Formats: sequence, structure tokens, C-alpha cells
Amino acid sequence: MSDDLPLFELGQKVRLKRDVRADGTYSFAKMGEIIAYEGEEGYVRNIGSFLQTIRVYDVDFIASGRLIGCREEELENADNETNIKSEIDEDLAVLQAHRQKHK
Repeated sequence: MSDDLPLFELGQKVRLKRDVRADGTYSFAKMGEIIAYEGEEGYVRNIGSFLQTIRVYDVDFIASGRLIGCREEELENADNETNIKSEIDEDLAVLQAHRQKHK
């Protein structure tokens, strides 16, 4: 793990990019058992590291009731922030146009 900032923030909604198998750190499953499936969504609950070299996100998968440590490369953003940002930009443009008309 370098000094780079985490890709995801606390409370952010994330989605699994692939199945996650028990690697011995999840005590409720046998080694190699799939504990979370590709496409499952959850929320970042904590950000830590494993052996001070691998950034690990504790992700709360609410549907399955599991809290699982995931690496950055296993996750992608599931927040709809792109759509939210474009809506904000559209609203701002409407407000600016309105102000220009009424000056």
C-alpha cells in the first residue's frame, strides 16, 4: 500500500467486481468458499490495511448480513454520483439563466 488516498470513502456505496472467496480471515466460512458474489452492493464501514501493504475496506453487505474485508481491485463505485452531478449542473445552469433574464 502506498501513500495514495483510498479510492472509496466511509459510507460510500460499492459493488463487487468479482466473487470473493474466504481466504482464512473470515471465520464464518471454509477456505475457498464464496462469501460474496459479483454484483453484490454494500457500504464501506471501515478502511484499514492488511500487513500494512494492502488497503482493505470493511464492506457491510446489508442484503446478506455480512461484513467482509475487500481489496480495492475487488470493488467499484456503486453510488449514482455521476447522475447526481449532472443533475446539479443542469439545475445550476437553469438558475444562472434565470438570473441573467432578471438582471
